[in-house]
Amino acid sequence: RLSHNRAWIPNFNGHHAWVLPYLAIAVAFGLLLWRSALWVLSREPKIFWITGAGMAAYLIGAVSFDLLSVHLTEQGQTDGGDIIIAIEEWLEMFGVSLLLYAMLRLKQTIESVSFIDPA
Repeated sequence: RLSHNRAWIPNFNGHHAWVLPYLAIAVAFGLLLWRSALWVLSREPKIFWITGAGMAAYLIGAVSFDLLSVHLTEQGQTDGGDIIIAIEEWLEMFGVSLLLYAMLRLKQTIESVSFIDPA
């Protein structure tokens, strides 16, 4: 049974417990911004998908590789730790770069739209 085998659950022991509150904050922002995301999807789907890829790359680096390094350290496996940290940091920087690119493209798109005064 899954409830008896808890080895797969990350054991934070006071370290990296930031994941849970930040997850709650991310969900709250997602709920607040879902209408804006749908607007971007309807107007500029390419920008929407670039933003999604950036967020995914950042989260994979920030959460998955961080938890992987904690898990390996707890198991006493320190071989390749520098490589894991390098991959984690690269994914975070790549994700943020995609997000910045998408936001600059979105800004360009919004500025090019002319809002006509109906009066």
